Amino acid sequence: MPDESATEHRTALVRALATAHSDGRLDASPLQDPVRAFARARREAGVGIAECLLEVKQMIAEETGRDAPVFTPQVVGWAVRGYFDGTSRRDFDRGAP
Repeated sequence: MPDESATEHRTALVRALATAHSDGRLDASPLQDPVRAFARARREAGVGIAECLLEVKQMIAEETGRDAPVFTPQVVGWAVRGYFDGTSRRDFDRGAP
């Protein structure tokens, strides 16, 4: 992953996953912004959605272990949204980047 922005976003997401898991609440909501930023950075780096989702799922598995099923559905959903943020025709019509 040569893209520096994606590397920074990956680091932030891994930290957020570790924190969300270690606090014992198993609350995925603090992960929304970091995962969306990571996914968008991966798209901007030219990575396909399938590869991006595999990376996200791998990070979830590594950081949350047996609790991965608690985090995976929401985090993957946010990754998809983040990946496609700013790419719809409607976004362009509104002047989004």
